[in-house]
Amino acid sequence: MGKLLAILFIVIGSQAAQANLITNGGFESRGFGWQNFGNSTIVSSNVHSGTYALKVGIGQGGRYQMLNSMVPRAYYSLEVVGKLLEASDVCEIGVSFKDSSGRDLQVSKVQINTYSWADPNRFKRVNFQAPASFSQVQMFIWKAAGSGYCLVDDIKVVAIGSVPQVPTPTPRPATPTPVPATPTPEPQSKIRAEGFGQTPGGTGKPVYRVVNLNNSGPGSLRDALSAGNRYIHFDVSGTIRLSSAIDVRGSYITVDGSTAPGEGITITGAGITLAGSLGAHNIIIHNLRIRDIAGEEDAITIWDGAHHILIDHVSVSKASDGAIDITEGAYNVTVQWTLMQETLTGGKATLISYGEPRNLTMHHNAYIKNGERLPLVWACRATDGSRTCNQTSSTTLDFRNNLVYGFTSSGASVGMGAHVNFVNNYFSAPGNTSFKQGYRAIWADSDTPTHASSNISGDNISEDINSVSIPNRVSVPYSFAAVETQSACAASRLTLSSAGAMPRDSIDRAYVESVRLNCN
Repeated sequence: MGKLLAILFIVIGSQAAQANLITNGGFESRGFGWQNFGNSTIVSSNVHSGTYALKVGIGQGGRYQMLNSMVPRAYYSLEVVGKLLEASDVCEIGVSFKDSSGRDLQVSKVQINTYSWADPNRFKRVNFQAPASFSQVQMFIWKAAGSGYCLVDDIKVVAIGSVPQVPTPTPRPATPTPVPATPTPEPQSKIRAEGFGQTPGGTGKPVYRVVNLNNSGPGSLRDALSAGNRYIHFDVSGTIRLSSAIDVRGSYITVDGSTAPGEGITITGAGITLAGSLGAHNIIIHNLRIRDIAGEEDAITIWDGAHHILIDHVSVSKASDGAIDITEGAYNVTVQWTLMQETLTGGKATLISYGEPRNLTMHHNAYIKNGERLPLVWACRATDGSRTCNQTSSTTLDFRNNLVYGFTSSGASVGMGAHVNFVNNYFSAPGNTSFKQGYRAIWADSDTPTHASSNISGDNISEDINSVSIPNRVSVPYSFAAVETQSACAASRLTLSSAGAMPRDSIDRAYVESVRLNCN
């Protein structure tokens, strides 16, 4: 497919101010300040904010304008909100620094890969430093040829700091010297949390730059997570092979995998543990892949009183034990827009148990090709198996708008007095027995009042999965923190298009493409 760029030219001038360098970045003055490169219109419907947005397509095209505000070695942030209307389309917004002959010296860009204004991943941002010298800057809005459209709104380019000039630049060493924290704080986070796990994470904290893929040592992810109060930015992409799990030792941390160039960050060998006893609270883990975990360990463990935790747009596959387990008194946790795929030992995906974990939200996640524990919620179970509480006050889990597909043993299971809402979820076990498809999609024991509403099965069975295996069903949901909720089928489509680490790699694409929804 041919690619033509719709180029936005910016000529270098004086020091950039702490303001949007784009004229009419939200298109509220319609076409003012913009030149039409082709196949683009200003629209007043299907906008993100305000009255107008830019619509590019059908076919390739975009718009451009000329500005005069950037300086060498200054730090900038490009921010944009966008969505696609066709899965096959490619839409990018980026900044290209060029020399006097027009040759690219440096390109920083974001790619639109969501399909709904409701998806938290509609916000895209890339931070970059201008090169030491250049002649012009081209900022482009580009959609490749295709049958659909790209909608773009709220474009910003802002200065976020600078570094001192030096008389003679020194050559970059073969192994860059890590700078664990810079005085320039990360700008306001575009990671949007819903549900109980609301947290600022490391927003506004000093930036720790991960500059290598080592298991440990300066500049590694393990070192980045050895202390709190930091926003973790990746200057590298690739696979981090861990010899043991990383313990998060501190609070107010954001791990922002979306800052990595190229295909992003994949962690293998071991996972990440968040324990309250080690100070883990107010943590965001965003846009990572965690795969092939050895030694009967979880990909992510949240336990021991950890609280205010957000897991967002993470891809987990082939964990030897759980994909994401939440145990031992953890509270105020959200897992959202995450793929959990093909756990190994018994296919146990998510355990919520021991020590009364509470105030948990799981929404817009996809469980694909797991065995059971989707999830297993025994919140009041002690390690010796005895029942330890009656869960009379707190909500254990609000589970809504999730896709549970291809389970081989059982779907969601609830017992020992947990308080759980199951709302607008899609369950399917194609090729499995009718018993597992219907009676085991959602199961609760007789002394655990459970709320279930508008959950559907994609397997053409006669049983109502909202009641058939829930002997003590309650009509009023337990208290929950707000989540923008769609029907089960609409949410499943959104999840399949937008969940997991972006951009998707071939492994995630294979899992997602194996799902067949049975929706009208």
